[in-house]
Formats: sequence, C-alpha cells, structure tokens
Amino acid sequence: MRPAYITSIKNEEKLIGFNLQYYYNIGIRNFYITFNCTTDNSVDVVREFERINPDAIVKTFIDSSPTYNLIERLNYMSDVAYVDGCNWIIPVDADEILKLYNYNLLDALAPHNKHEYGYIVCRWCDYVPMQSDDKSDVNYFSQWQYREPRCRPQSKVFAKWHPDMKWGTGHHLVVSKRKKIANAHKIFVAHFPNREYEQLKNKMLTIGKGFSLKYGANSETLQVKQYKEALEKGEQYFIDLWDRLQNGRESRKSDFVYDPIPKELFYKGCDISKVNKNFKLPDATLLSGHGEEKT
Repeated sequence: MRPAYITSIKNEEKLIGFNLQYYYNIGIRNFYITFNCTTDNSVDVVREFERINPDAIVKTFIDSSPTYNLIERLNYMSDVAYVDGCNWIIPVDADEILKLYNYNLLDALAPHNKHEYGYIVCRWCDYVPMQSDDKSDVNYFSQWQYREPRCRPQSKVFAKWHPDMKWGTGHHLVVSKRKKIANAHKIFVAHFPNREYEQLKNKMLTIGKGFSLKYGANSETLQVKQYKEALEKGEQYFIDLWDRLQNGRESRKSDFVYDPIPKELFYKGCDISKVNKNFKLPDATLLSGHGEEKT
C-alpha cells in the first residue's frame, strides 16, 4: 500500500511546511505538488521539507496560468502518482488536515485496500480562531484549537486510484469510474479557512479571476459573482466581508468544540505511538451529498 499526497498551491509559505510534515508523520512518503503562479517562498519551504526528510519522494510541477485548472492538475498528478506505484491518492488543500483516529493513515486505509479501486467519503469541518489561542504559535493548525460542532454539508473524498478515474470540482467527488467503498467514520478533513484579511482577499480575487477566465465573465458560478461584486465595490467589499466573518465567529464562540490537533504531529521526529489519542468527530450524521453515488 502506497498513498500519495497531491496538492496545488499558490502562496502558502505559512502553511505548506507544517502541512507536508503532518502528512509525512501519519504515513505518506510520496508527495506531488503543483505551484500555480506562486510568488512567495513556498518553493523554498517545500525544498526544506525535502531536505530534512530524505526518504520523502517529492515531485513538483509549475502551472503559470491564472485560469482555474485545478481539476486538470489533480488528474495529472494522480496519474503520475499511479504510474509511480502509488495506489491511494489523498488530495489536499494547504489549509486542510486529514484528522484520523490514532493518526496512522496506513492503518486507516488497510481495511479498504482489498478493493481494486474506489473512493472514500469524509466529513469536512471548519476550525476557528479564538481569543484564547496562543498567538506565539506560528502554526495555525495547532494554534487554532476549536472547531465547528457540525460538519459542512459538503464532503471531501480520497481514492484508491484507477487510471480511468477523474476528479470533479475540488476534492469533493470522483466523476468517472465511480465506486464508493466506504464512509470514513473515524476520519474527517479539518479545514482552517480565512486566517487573515489579506489572505482571504487574495484568495477570493485569485479564484474569482480563475473562474472568470475558465467559465466566462458572465458565468452564474458563485466565485464569478463574488469576483464581479468585489471589483465593483473595491476594498470596502472585503472590509465588510471580514467584519461579518469576525462578528459571526464572536457571536457563536460558545458553540465551538475544543478539539486540538497535537502540536508534535507537525514537526520532524514525531512518534505517533506517543501522541495523545483523544479523538472526537463533528456531530451529526455524514453529510456527503457531493461524494455520494448518483442513483
């Protein structure tokens, strides 16, 4: 069994090193990374990860197009990984951590490895900042220790790959060679969105422009509509959005669940056998409409 980590990132120098080391510590050794219009130090951070983990196999790619080509990048990296001998594909965003019981990915995948191919559906849940967070911790994944009590209505998926498989929008579904093999009852995707004002603004502008180039300026997609409104209103659009986001978090702070991810999982030399195994799942049944089979 050989799982592969695949991701496409722009400017994620603050997250990508911690993200890569976490997935290394839970069992992944093959990493496939596309840099899309990257202008910060993300490339250097990835090279440092590669230096301190010499047994990690890291393949990087460059996409200089501003057009939204995420699906194409995911499919390409998945097929490259498959040719390299990786049978499980774990698609990752830089702001997402696959949180799982006992923090051993190989153990979690083992019961499903008997299948020739197929995908597993995961819950997707947001973490949030709190006033009590340790701001001296530069790693958002361990600094933010509270999450929403319920998962998002969408799901995320990962797959035992087949060369005829193709990804759909984001990491939410597989659109060809579809066969669901499990709901991940002891795994969920921990999401760390909207970390800073400038990060939120740049992400929305980048994605909006990419969708406009891909689907047209008159597209009815939410990303294009938000992009057009942001261009019309200018900076005030993001000021208002950030205020609503912050006020909404503050008004609901008593709802959030204390569920920290152990800090040691993000650093070289972590022994997962000694990590605190406390594990909670977001409340409610699996809401997995994006990943489910069509009937």
